[in-house]
Amino acid sequence: MANYNYEILNEIARQQNIAKAAAALHMTRSAVSHSLSTLESQWGLTLFVRERTGVKLTEAGEAVMPYVREALEKEELISEKIAELNGRVTGKVMIAAFSSICINWLPDLMKQAERDYPEVELSLMQGDYGDVAEWVRTGIADIGFESLPFASDLQETPVYEEQIVCVTSKDYVPENGRMVSIADIEDEHLILQRSGYNQDTMDYINMHNINARSKYYLDDDRAILAMVASGAGICLMPELVLKDNDRDIRVWPLAFPMKRTIGILTKNRKYLSPTVRRMRQFILDYLKDNGISNV
Repeated sequence: MANYNYEILNEIARQQNIAKAAAALHMTRSAVSHSLSTLESQWGLTLFVRERTGVKLTEAGEAVMPYVREALEKEELISEKIAELNGRVTGKVMIAAFSSICINWLPDLMKQAERDYPEVELSLMQGDYGDVAEWVRTGIADIGFESLPFASDLQETPVYEEQIVCVTSKDYVPENGRMVSIADIEDEHLILQRSGYNQDTMDYINMHNINARSKYYLDDDRAILAMVASGAGICLMPELVLKDNDRDIRVWPLAFPMKRTIGILTKNRKYLSPTVRRMRQFILDYLKDNGISNV
């Protein structure tokens, strides 16, 4: 690599923590800190500020990181093209996704990808909808799984469509006994995920001007289902979240149905490296061949 310090800098920015960056790079913390100090001294810039839980890019760091990532991407492109010309598929691919995709699709998908492309280094990041789009946009991730439409400046490819449903305790029955109405939702405590994880629910609330009564804001799908099972409230969730659920709950259709579309998110395909392009197609083929894609 032309400048390994760039890779170290990129990993610190991705992890926002020097110790975690060192672990990811299989280096000592002191070596990573020394590399960062060397760059800051050479450039005459402070790239990160230290915080209680890690580090954060300064304004100067934010300004320089796109060029660092571009340099790394170009070097990776050269390596991948040379490998391609020699009949090999090599390189690094970072995949980003939200929780239900990480749980339900990616374990088997990534296992198969590693068997088919043993020289490709696959990595995975989990975040909310906003995280995934930002990581793809800035080059931290190469391929994202996202709820569509989300990012008009990125390439979106729909792969899966599902219903948003209402989840309640086993004892709950909606007014009409068959489906949950707007009035039913307004009569109950609606358990929400915190901002960034609850876009589907908030879209439904805003679309129908629901006066939601909420007092619980949680990050984890399983924590929400536990609260619902206890009778603390109800929630609105995509069906995929409920796959293999063992909680004592009931699932009801909504009187005004709403669907979620999940898709693959990348930069414009003409800017993708050969390996990312190959891996994107592998993912699409895998989802189709395994009966997951339905759009």
